Amino acid sequence: MMEGFIALLCQNMPVSEVADTLDEHDTRLLRLISELVERAHKGEDWSKVRRVLVDETSSKRGHRYVTCFVDAESRRLLFMTAGKGSDTVEAFARELEARRGFRDQIELVCLDMSGAFAKGVTRSLPKARVAYDHFHIMQMA
Repeated sequence: MMEGFIALLCQNMPVSEVADTLDEHDTRLLRLISELVERAHKGEDWSKVRRVLVDETSSKRGHRYVTCFVDAESRRLLFMTAGKGSDTVEAFARELEARRGFRDQIELVCLDMSGAFAKGVTRSLPKARVAYDHFHIMQMA
């Protein structure tokens, strides 16, 4: 029950505040959260995923990025990895295969106009078509 309570708190407030509230070290809470997330994702089946949204975001101040892969149908975060290059798409493809999916099942990948992501999709998801998100298209217009 305590794990569930901590998870609920961490969904609604920063981990540092939860640590202060519970008089616990934030590193211990981060390990617990990591374990809970791993347990939740362990048995996931991605065999029905067909369309994926890809975007990067800054993980901290400066130029440290993470790339997020989201199921376009369910809007559920599938995978997050450090970096923003073409190798992030390959990492996603390997994770897809580990979760009962196949590279060829991905039909469409929507991404920003990053050449690195497009290269990664071409190389790692051979049947996928690339679509660019509306925000970046309108920004160019």
